[in-house]
Formats: sequence, structure tokens, C-alpha cells
Amino acid sequence: MSTNKLYNGDCLKLLKDIPDNSINLAILDPPYDVDVNHDGGKLYHNKGFDKSNIELVESKIDNGYDIVSVGEELFRIMPYMNAYFFCNKKQIPSYFDYYVNQKNVCLK
Repeated sequence: MSTNKLYNGDCLKLLKDIPDNSINLAILDPPYDVDVNHDGGKLYHNKGFDKSNIELVESKIDNGYDIVSVGEELFRIMPYMNAYFFCNKKQIPSYFDYYVNQKNVCLK
């Protein structure tokens, strides 16, 4: 991978191409875990959010992303964990469970 170049693609696949211990800071804005109000494959109508909800479901990102798989790659590519995550409040317990409880990362 080149320095100071933007890449567009599946982040987990792109992370695998980054050399070990080569990144000092990661800024992530992964898919949020959102309620699209679906039941048995059908979306409930939600005050004008129908199009957005359908796009989330079709893109298979309505349930967030695999925090552990991405986290393992982050630990591999950084000499120490230094990351900023943009997320919704529904995801915060999952981040705490993985990074603080399982990986013993100190929050600052």
C-alpha cells in the first residue's frame, strides 16, 4: 500500500494488506448497528426512512460489522492501540466488551 493514498474497498480486506506494526493511528467510521424495523424479511414503514432502510439491508450493513475481526487486524497493524471510532450508542457496549474487557485496552 502507498503512503498518503485513499483506498476505497472492503476495510477488512484492505487491512489485511497493511504490514504489521506500520500504523500509528486508525480513524474508523464503520457501519452502525441500526434498527431498520424488519420482520421476517419485510421492512416496516418508518416515517420516510424506507429508502435508507432498504439500502442498509441490501448492503448487509444494518447489523453493524464484525468488531472482533477488524479489531484483530488493528492490533496486528499497530504497535499499540490508538484508534478513534465513530459509532452509535447501541455499539458502545460491544466496543467496551471487546477492547476493554477482552483485550485490556486502557481508554483515554
